[in-house]
Amino acid sequence: MVASATYTVQLLGIKCIEAQENGGDDVVIKLNGGMIWQSGKLKMHPRPIHEHQVSEFDFANGRRLGARGWQMLMPYNPRDFLFTGLYGSSYLELWEEDFLRDDFLGRSPITIRDAGHGSISISFVRAGGNYLLTYKVVA
Repeated sequence: MVASATYTVQLLGIKCIEAQENGGDDVVIKLNGGMIWQSGKLKMHPRPIHEHQVSEFDFANGRRLGARGWQMLMPYNPRDFLFTGLYGSSYLELWEEDFLRDDFLGRSPITIRDAGHGSISISFVRAGGNYLLTYKVVA
C-alpha cells in the first residue's frame, strides 16, 4: 500500500456498559482531537429508566436504545458518521463532559492497516466509565 493513501472511518455504534455518573454520562467522541459526535441532551446509561437516558447508539442503522426500546434517530443522515480523507495515523478519543472539567476515557489509534478487518470494537474503561465503541475502516 502507498503510505499517502487515504482511508475512511465509519462510526457504527457506541454502548454504555457502565456510566461514570449516576444519572448518566454526557459522552463525546473525538477524531484527531476534533469533536465528531456528542450524546447531546441524551445521557448514556447502561440501564435507561428515563426518556433522556440511552444505553446504546446504533449509528449504522440510525437508532438508539432507551427506556422505550429501540427508536429511530431523528434526524438521521448516515453520512454524518463517515469521516473521509484520513491519512497516516489517526485516533479516536472518548470523553465524558462535565461542568468544570471533562473526563478523558481513552484513545484508540487508527491507520489504513485497519481497513478490511470489518467491525472493530474498542473498550474504553477509565474514571468509572466503561464504553464499547465500534467502527470500520475502509481504504
